[in-house]
This record gives sequence, C-alpha cells and structure tokens, in this order.
Amino acid sequence: YKVLMNAGEPLLPAQELYKQESVMIPADKNKLGQPLIALYRHPKYNYSRQIDYFNRVKNALNQL
Repeated sequence: YKVLMNAGEPLLPAQELYKQESVMIPADKNKLGQPLIALYRHPKYNYSRQIDYFNRVKNALNQL
C-alpha cells in the first residue's frame, strides 16, 4: 500500500482503511493507475474478524 500510493497522498492506517465505506483506492491516487483494494496480512485483519470489510470488497468486485 505505502509503495503504491502517489507522493503526497495520505496513508491511512489499516484500522481506518477497513472502516471506510469505499474499499477502492482510486486509480488517480496510486502509481499503478488502476483501482486498488488494500488487504493486510496481519492476523488482526483476518477475514473472520473483518466480515463487513470483506463483504464490501466482494460487492466492489462484483460491480467490476
């Protein structure tokens, strides 16, 4: 996440990213120029503990 964001774009902590309504990081805010979705590997952010976030991810992917 940190290495992909454009210079000057705010870097949100995982807790805030997982609480936002929109899971997509817009293409114009990252170096790849494509929408991104942040997924953390830390056990604290395991799928089973973040059901609401992963439902929003699933809905976002279904809209593509």
